[in-house]
Amino acid sequence: MWSHPLYLAQPNRQLSDGRFYERLDHDPINKNQQLMKSKINVMIGANQLPPSAKHLMVPTPKTSPFYLLLRIHKPNNPGRAISCACSCPTENIASYLDHIIAPMLRTPIMHLRF
Repeated sequence: MWSHPLYLAQPNRQLSDGRFYERLDHDPINKNQQLMKSKINVMIGANQLPPSAKHLMVPTPKTSPFYLLLRIHKPNNPGRAISCACSCPTENIASYLDHIIAPMLRTPIMHLRF
């Protein structure tokens, strides 16, 4: 079990690694939400998506929470970064794509035609 100061230091260490994370001076959630709404509306207008696709937008998106899971089997017990995507702008789109793609994954590859 980590002490509280160590638990706080580990995510700060990981998040400060510029190879994987970029510090933002603002929360981009509203901009991303507007971009997705615009794209979905354009695709509905071009008959690339059905009119019901307007429900793919998350009504009140939130920034994803970030936390760590301890990796007790590793030396020094590093934490694995987890970012929950619940209520993020792409949650419903990801669920929709999963619904569409999942049946293909149950089909043997040799029978799929793209």
